[in-house]
Order: sequence, then structure tokens, then C-alpha cells
Amino acid sequence: MTDIEALEAEVNRLRSELRAAEDRLTEAKTAICGVSIGDIVVRKGVQYRVCEIDVHWAHSPPWLKGNQKLKNGEWGTAERNLYNEWKKVEL
Repeated sequence: MTDIEALEAEVNRLRSELRAAEDRLTEAKTAICGVSIGDIVVRKGVQYRVCEIDVHWAHSPPWLKGNQKLKNGEWGTAERNLYNEWKKVEL
């Protein structure tokens, strides 16, 4: 193995370790953010069911995506950006 190949192998190993550490960090941030996938939140008087949580932003609370509650009481399938302008509905 040449020096270049050894360095490339080391870089690949370190990238893999970094990805794993970033995944663990994201999981830890998501666990303490106070909202989970499937929770109901309100933004500007409209209810949404959380379908995605983004804890990568420095904002608090995290940015969310959600499915809007339709007039017939069902949940839509379109994913709306709620940003950090939401409040969790306590059931």
C-alpha cells in the first residue's frame, strides 16, 4: 500500500467516524427538543402533524415540517415548512 492509499484509507475511516458522531448528536438533540414525529403543533392557528424535525439549525425551538389538518378533520399529505414558529398542542 502506498502512502497515498494509506492516507485515503485513513481519511475514509475518519469520515465514517465523523458521520457516526454527527448521527449520534442529531439523535441526542432530537430526543431533548420537546417534540416528536406524529405530535400535533399549531402555527398561526392551524394544526399540523409533525413529519420531520430539523435540529441542525442553531434556532430554538427546532425547525419542523408538518401535514396540515384539513377541513374534514383528516391530515393532508403535503409537507409544510413550519420553521420555528410553532407551539406544541398538549393533549
